[in-house]
Amino acid sequence: MLQKRILVIEEQEEMFPLVKELFEENVLYKIKHVDTQPHNIREAIIDIPDIILINSENHIDIYKGFLEYDSNFMIPVIVMSSKFKNIDILRSISTGINLYIVKPVDKNYLYYTIKNYVNLIYTNRSISPLTRLPGNIQITHELQRRTARKEAFYVLYIDLDNFKAYNDTYGFLKGDEVIKLAANVIISSVSEYGDKGDFVGHIGGDDFVAVTNSPNVDKICEMIVGEFDKKILDYISEDDKERGMFEVINRKGIIEQFPLTSISVAGVTINKGQRIDPLMIAEIGAQIKHKVKAIPGSAYYVNKRQVEEGSN
Repeated sequence: MLQKRILVIEEQEEMFPLVKELFEENVLYKIKHVDTQPHNIREAIIDIPDIILINSENHIDIYKGFLEYDSNFMIPVIVMSSKFKNIDILRSISTGINLYIVKPVDKNYLYYTIKNYVNLIYTNRSISPLTRLPGNIQITHELQRRTARKEAFYVLYIDLDNFKAYNDTYGFLKGDEVIKLAANVIISSVSEYGDKGDFVGHIGGDDFVAVTNSPNVDKICEMIVGEFDKKILDYISEDDKERGMFEVINRKGIIEQFPLTSISVAGVTINKGQRIDPLMIAEIGAQIKHKVKAIPGSAYYVNKRQVEEGSN
């Protein structure tokens, strides 16, 4: 179980007992207290808390201390202070501090503020920064939710063929554009032929997953393949299109040829009433995708046979 870590920084244990009281019933949270000595703060931050609470009138200097030894400091910081003038609040948040709470602190307000900030952080961590699609955490939750309900659905595992050759030819920035293109094509296809509540996620790199209840799963796959093949041409040079392949110099200085980037879709059918482990779904999807990727160019295959059941 992954605990959410809250770090309280203050001279005396004033707010720490309150925060501990608010979250002590919830085993998902771990509360830690540290005084305002810089070396103690540094040691505490090495543990990478999810959120930091500073209860000190010297909070600006404490916060600037974070930045001195970590130029990429990204942990949300909430300060609590008895200073209530706008000039004090603006001076604090202008440094990068995320939230300023004037004391005395309402404990219910503090509880929901901390909880909402931490939940937002965990949501953002599990979303692809490139495509803004849900990542592995939400993908797993989606499969667990559907299998627990024993509903019928399809899982599509989608990735790009010869994508490394594309990156080697055009660079990672253009490669990122192709990944976003693939994401948009998948989203559009599921939106066009899928059902309300269908799901699209980004596993990472050029790997995606779509989950749909729609009986039009073949149309979804056909649109993904057709739209990608049409739109990828805008991301390929005229010379490469005319040649019909990429030419990449390998580490030995030898020119290698690779087919142009295409897309593969492997579908797994889950029948109503089945209770199957999401890991088994992924394993079956990988087996199907291996066969699909052996087909030249863009292709798809949806396994319509019932897969063997497993336990969650």
